[in-house]
Amino acid sequence: MNKQEYKKYLKSPHWFKLRQIYIYDNPNVKCSKCGSVENLNLHHLNYNNLWHERPSDLAVLCELCHYYAHFKSDDGRIGKIVSLGELLQTVTPRQRMEA
Repeated sequence: MNKQEYKKYLKSPHWFKLRQIYIYDNPNVKCSKCGSVENLNLHHLNYNNLWHERPSDLAVLCELCHYYAHFKSDDGRIGKIVSLGELLQTVTPRQRMEA
């Protein structure tokens, strides 16, 4: 799937339904990384099962952690995080500000 097709996918009823199920219909939803309940996004941990995502393919992240998930390294290199375990081992922007 190329970038244009992926953008179209993100506007599809399927993706809106997933976001509805994971974020809006879940009263206890919070960021999988920092626990925030504000500005939540649904993040693909991988793109192997587009249109047929499993729970292990997705993570709910707040806006800051979602942004950070795409910028893993300290030197600014884009490094897609491929597993929730790897994501949970990284330091969030909030944690950096508190240090």
